[in-house]
Amino acid sequence: MLDGNIKVILHIIGLGLIIVQQAALFDFVQFDPTQKVFVGAYTLSQLFVFGSTLYIQNRIPFSEGSEKYLVYAIHKSRIETNFEDYDTKQGSDLLSTNRIMFAVAVLSYFQLEFLSSFSLMILGLLRSVTVLTHPLFQVYILGKQTATGELRRPWSPDELFISNDAPSLAKKEDGETVPAATAAVADEGVLKGPNGKIKKESAKKKKN
Repeated sequence: MLDGNIKVILHIIGLGLIIVQQAALFDFVQFDPTQKVFVGAYTLSQLFVFGSTLYIQNRIPFSEGSEKYLVYAIHKSRIETNFEDYDTKQGSDLLSTNRIMFAVAVLSYFQLEFLSSFSLMILGLLRSVTVLTHPLFQVYILGKQTATGELRRPWSPDELFISNDAPSLAKKEDGETVPAATAAVADEGVLKGPNGKIKKESAKKKKN
C-alpha cells in the first residue's frame, strides 16, 4: 500500500510541475471567453479522468480479489494470477496512459501551439469516455458483475480466458502465496481453436 501511495504522490507532483511550467510560458491575458470555456472543460475532464483512476486503484486492495484466481493465455503463454494482481496491473496501465495523453496534450497546446482550444477539449472528452467505458470503471465504480459477459476477466483482446481455477497457486510452508507462474500453453495442452474457443489436446503423443 505504501508503494502505491508513493506512486500516486509522484504522479500528482509530476502533473503539477507540467501545469506550472506550461502556465508560466503561456499568456492567459490573450484568452477570449470561448477559449476559457474550452480549456476549462478540458481541465474538468482531466480531473475526472485522474480522480476516477486513482479512486479505482485505492479500491482494488479492498475488493478481496486476492482470493479469486484467474488463468488465461496470452501470446501462447499460460498466465496464472488473481483478480487483485490483474486489476492492479490494468489500473497502472490506465494511469500511465492517462498521464502520457495529458502531457502530450498540454505540451501540444501551451508550448507547441499545435492544438486549438476546441481540439484540446475534444481530446479531454474522448479520454473521459475511454475511462467511463473501461472495465475497471464498470466494476469498481458502477458495481457491475464480472462473472459473465464482456466484463469477465481477462479484458484485453489478445488475452484468452482459460479458467478461474489455479491449483498451482498453492501456499508455501510459511503461508505466503506462490507468485504467478507462466508456462507454455501448448505444454499444458490448451490451444486456441479456429472459432476462438479453447480446446484441449493431449500434449504427448500416445505410444503405439
